[in-house]
Amino acid sequence: DPLSPDLARFPRFADAAHSRLSTTMRPGDALFIPGLWFHHVSAESFSVAVNVFWKALPHNLYHPKDHYGNKDLPAGDAAVSAAVRGVTNALSDIP
Repeated sequence: DPLSPDLARFPRFADAAHSRLSTTMRPGDALFIPGLWFHHVSAESFSVAVNVFWKALPHNLYHPKDHYGNKDLPAGDAAVSAAVRGVTNALSDIP
């Protein structure tokens, strides 16, 4: 819950909260949030939200079952997995 974060479980949330962006929108305003950006929205009164997803990169970069372009790219997933394997292997060599 971004309004009441569990700082014991997510201690770095406090650091991230200092760099957050905040705005108050008025009737007729529109807000663009780039794909894969974490965000939280609250309404002070009745509002309507519309999400539109599109793929902006070449289609071969996306997972074949990602119809909207809102999942992590396979190349990014592979890089994270490789980094985790490398760190795990390096740590396993420590006596």
